[in-house]
Amino acid sequence: PCPKDRVNESGPPTRRPIKLLDVNDARIIRVAEEFLGSYHTVFCMVSLLFRVKASWSPKTLWRDILIGADRSLVDLQEAINTSFGLDFDHLWFFAKGQSYWESPVKYRSPLEFEYPDPWDEWFDMFLPKREEKHNAADVTLSELELSKGDRLCYLFDYGDEWRFYMILTKMMRDGQGDLAPVEVRRVGDDVEQYMVEEGEDSEEWGF
Repeated sequence: PCPKDRVNESGPPTRRPIKLLDVNDARIIRVAEEFLGSYHTVFCMVSLLFRVKASWSPKTLWRDILIGADRSLVDLQEAINTSFGLDFDHLWFFAKGQSYWESPVKYRSPLEFEYPDPWDEWFDMFLPKREEKHNAADVTLSELELSKGDRLCYLFDYGDEWRFYMILTKMMRDGQGDLAPVEVRRVGDDVEQYMVEEGEDSEEWGF
């Protein structure tokens, strides 16, 4: 009989119940990788729902952003900044977890690779490697191999340090791996990126 059948001596084989695969189950991901090659190949048709929270006010300032797994980290960064009312004039990075600067692997703004800091190049040449750096424009969300509940941190503007973290709340195998990011829910107003003190002329700051 078929291996999936259970032999019943008193009658015909009975079919074992079929358990549906859960795309959010990390065990399924590992098995799929083994037989099909990579997470990216298996889940290229998945869309991801992130809850993005402002680290300084996570309960009162957050957004739900839906995005295709084939989209790059640059696409996610642009969606976050637009959703929270931030501009695009500063450097930034993503990392897994919630360690920010202490993260051993960072996915950095493409500008850091287009206009590298000479001091960083010197340190990388003569000192032990401090961290692993990747161009965020070359990395898709599927390549991060995330599971439901995993976290990413995002730091924007190395001076003011706007810190956000996001939780992957849902993975939907809906055939929309290339889905452009969209805000589906929000709590809290946009942030005030540049606060002008009373009596100051906003034109002096270019607003």
